[in-house]
Amino acid sequence: MFKQTKRVLATAALMALVACNPQMHPATPSPTAAESYTVYTTSNAAPLVESLLSHYNESLSEELFRYDVGNHGQLLAGLGDNELDYFVSHHRPNDDDIWAAPIAQDGIVAIVHADNAITNLTTALLRQIYQGFITNWAELGGENITITLYSREAGSAVRAEFDRLVMGQRVTSPNAQIVPSTQAAILSITEDRGGLAYIPLSQLTSQVHALSIDDIPPTQDSVAQQIYPLRSTLFIIGREEPKEPYAALISWIQSTVGQNIVSEHYIPLPR
Repeated sequence: MFKQTKRVLATAALMALVACNPQMHPATPSPTAAESYTVYTTSNAAPLVESLLSHYNESLSEELFRYDVGNHGQLLAGLGDNELDYFVSHHRPNDDDIWAAPIAQDGIVAIVHADNAITNLTTALLRQIYQGFITNWAELGGENITITLYSREAGSAVRAEFDRLVMGQRVTSPNAQIVPSTQAAILSITEDRGGLAYIPLSQLTSQVHALSIDDIPPTQDSVAQQIYPLRSTLFIIGREEPKEPYAALISWIQSTVGQNIVSEHYIPLPR
């Protein structure tokens, strides 16, 4: 009888302990967060990447892809260090070990103050100006105003494209003022009657005046028709040919549906 009472008391004590200790309740598995992937992009390509990923995720009814922004040079270094898988840029590196696929077209535009009377430059003259050989707008038939050069920073994709299309192996004048973004370039030109800068056509605003190059105005049509001299292609760049889910994303971007979205702000790929 005594032993039975002890067993009853022990059982009651154990039940009370379980009731008072929440850690002894069976754990309920927490829901696993859906896996997501990051597409990196330069700042000038970010509006396009944001729009494309938003539409693509919506078509999947899930946020499968996100994006992050960085400098072209930093993203390329991150790719080499296996810190990222793919990024979008205006400039395709000259490297046989790099995989790249075109997703859109754009142009590089020389911009001046809205009151500047110059409307056209040849590619050769633009190069000579950025070399520092031509320093006053009067030398080109304009006002007697010193030319202020604005250039992008080292590692910028737009700087790399300008060098490829205009400068070649020539060096930009050390007198050029470095601006950290397209927005900074536009702001500098609006405040400087003698200023000259370059930006992507996709970012052009009415605040500044875009120069024709070799008598061809920078427009979406002139880029699409392959007649504007300073044409640029946006690439998605990686170490190797993509596997899923990146392969499906890139195929969708290059499809008619994806290119229709591209055409809202950029120039679609030629068909």
